[in-house]
Amino acid sequence: MSRKTEGGKPKIAVIGFTGAGKTTVARIFAELTGGKAIDTSDVIMHHYATTSGIPLAQVKAEKHALRKKLYAHAASLKSRDPAFWGKRAMRRGANVVAGFRDPYEFEAARCLFDHVVWVHRPGWHPGETDHLDSGYGEVVVCNDGTGDEWWGRVAEQCHSLLDKWELEVVA
Repeated sequence: MSRKTEGGKPKIAVIGFTGAGKTTVARIFAELTGGKAIDTSDVIMHHYATTSGIPLAQVKAEKHALRKKLYAHAASLKSRDPAFWGKRAMRRGANVVAGFRDPYEFEAARCLFDHVVWVHRPGWHPGETDHLDSGYGEVVVCNDGTGDEWWGRVAEQCHSLLDKWELEVVA
């Protein structure tokens, strides 16, 4: 067990294009490991709300309209420490973190994680803030559907990866 998996919970980064299903896959990994998943977007929105004085509920409700401001806010803080958002998510108790967007940020945060999972969604293309590709993941989880059947298939893929990594599944 590595230093990062202290306490038996692996540290897993989940990456992929906007809308590919990173947050859902992160939640499945967290459930299977008895841990906690956090998306860096949620951490960014919380930090933005706190520093701007705008209520978090309003920031969440207007996140699409605020996208460029949130991106600029995130970029300003990660310019000082590229791993800022990954570290912040982990300080909030996450062992599974989703949402890294660019190579500089990802490479700085990579040392915090035991494993990196790329979420592939067939036919999905990068958004304007997506600057990573499948080459950054050590394994791929395929998001090829919706609903309970899809959730079950993804959970099976995640379970298989935990077995491959010789990590205990608690759920």
